Amino acid sequence: MITALLLSCLPSVQSVLAEAPATPKVVFTRPAQDQVMPAGPVAVVVEFDILMDARSFSWGPGADTVPVPSKEPHWLNENIWTFNMVLEPNTTYSFVLNPEQERGFKSLRGAPLETIEVRFSTSDLSSDKQPIPRHQVATDRMIQALKTDYAYRAQHQVDWDSWEKETQAKLYKSRNSDEFAEVAIEQLALLEDLSIQLQLKEDLSPTYRPKVDPNYDRRRSLGLLTDIRSLSASVLQAQASPSVGYLAIDYWNSTEEVDSAELYTQALKDLQAGEGLIIDVRSNRGGDLDLALALAGHFLNEPVVYAKTATVSQRQVDELKDLSAEPNRPRFNKPVALLQGTTNMGVNEAFVLVMQNGQQVRSFGSPTYGAAGETTIVDLGNDTRFHIPTLLTMDPLGQVFEGKGLAPDQVVPWTQTGDPVLAAALAWLETQ
Repeated sequence: MITALLLSCLPSVQSVLAEAPATPKVVFTRPAQDQVMPAGPVAVVVEFDILMDARSFSWGPGADTVPVPSKEPHWLNENIWTFNMVLEPNTTYSFVLNPEQERGFKSLRGAPLETIEVRFSTSDLSSDKQPIPRHQVATDRMIQALKTDYAYRAQHQVDWDSWEKETQAKLYKSRNSDEFAEVAIEQLALLEDLSIQLQLKEDLSPTYRPKVDPNYDRRRSLGLLTDIRSLSASVLQAQASPSVGYLAIDYWNSTEEVDSAELYTQALKDLQAGEGLIIDVRSNRGGDLDLALALAGHFLNEPVVYAKTATVSQRQVDELKDLSAEPNRPRFNKPVALLQGTTNMGVNEAFVLVMQNGQQVRSFGSPTYGAAGETTIVDLGNDTRFHIPTLLTMDPLGQVFEGKGLAPDQVVPWTQTGDPVLAAALAWLETQ
């Protein structure tokens, strides 16, 4: 059964070796090319599509009035070059990057930018209020990322033009980074994406978190189990009945002190003697994908393509790639009941989906949380970073996953007493 999957922690390193270094391209300028601006202070910004050599740059006059920086031009980071200036009314400005034979703008691998002219102009009226330049830069960068690299833009029923205008109007007035972050989170919450996050310095905040009620209570579960053993900080082994084993995994975690993959394998060997097994991941919110797939592989007879992905960049969608899980040994050949819940997200949803493709596996509980795919971190340059999903995740038939949960084979309503999910799983196993 495949209903939905949104992955939060997928491998992000791609081994692609180019014979020649990629030529850098300008992907964003502010003011935009040929934009008419109000007169007054402005931060001129040029953003590139790849990392640049921030030790040098070269620019010169264009065909129109040459901008006069009020501060020396400089690199904001390895993607953004900027300078401040005061725009005069009713004036056309232009300047050239890498004029003639000068090649100061170049990538980290030494590929020079091709000569390009940037042009913009002003009206004959000054604006009444001038925004704080660095927050205006941050706003425009965030909006640009949503335009070009946001994997799920097409899936949202959002009036993007209105949202962008409203967001700009509010964020341009930010007096400091704290206020910028607060307002940005409020605006991004309107997109209702579980994986979009905003980071202010070291503080990472979700922008949208619908309220869900968990369908587990560890204390209730423990009251129904015997022979309880804690194998690690995140793994618990027990007996649900004399013939049915129980394995709870709270987080897909491996440390230097504990090799979790080996720990899982040994636990399965210990539990193989029973007539069935309950795997409880209702409290699991993610972690190491490789560990999750390694455990799921013990319940597979053959490789499983459980999802397809494509990276979105500069409005382009890469070729779809299969996400696969491989069989692992030893093979667990008894019936398995999987307990899943409303707080499962990301990597754990991948585990649930693979397990639902396993032999002799039946899932119980509630639909999973539904959290989106791999994120890219965009430095907004004002003490904030923008975490945006750039990996489009689909089911094996190519249907886009977004904002949904992964349904179990048997939905079990949660009650105020006992553990009905565990009880339903045990009842099923005892009939197998």
